[in-house]
Amino acid sequence: MALTRKIFCIILFSLVVFPAPVKKKSFTLIIPGIKQIKSREYVKGIILAGSFFGFAIGAFLKNRDGYKYYDLYKAATDSDTAVYYRRKTEGSFKDRNFFMLGALGVWVVHILDIKFSDRKRASIGGGVEKGNLYLGFRLSF
Repeated sequence: MALTRKIFCIILFSLVVFPAPVKKKSFTLIIPGIKQIKSREYVKGIILAGSFFGFAIGAFLKNRDGYKYYDLYKAATDSDTAVYYRRKTEGSFKDRNFFMLGALGVWVVHILDIKFSDRKRASIGGGVEKGNLYLGFRLSF
């Protein structure tokens, strides 16, 4: 829970540091993909929203698994079973943290896209070429 609280505080702090580039305050900064869909950049918006929600759902499921394994760890009667469930608990929480950082990373890419797209000096793009997926960031001076 402490890590979740820290990430929530970081998000709130970044909302203050990166004010919304739109005149009306809305949820475009909080949920990745909404601003891109409003700007008719549907592919970028769907990719950002899908990856953000995918990471968030993954974090939720791994957190649930971690607590399930932790309860089994506490209820274990022999040391081999306790060690097994302790490793499963730690693995689930490690995966949960990875998913949380992934969601935060997608959110940061979303914020950077909003911040620089309105100035037309920078853009974030990507595509598929010869079977390879690529992501690019362009900044003009």
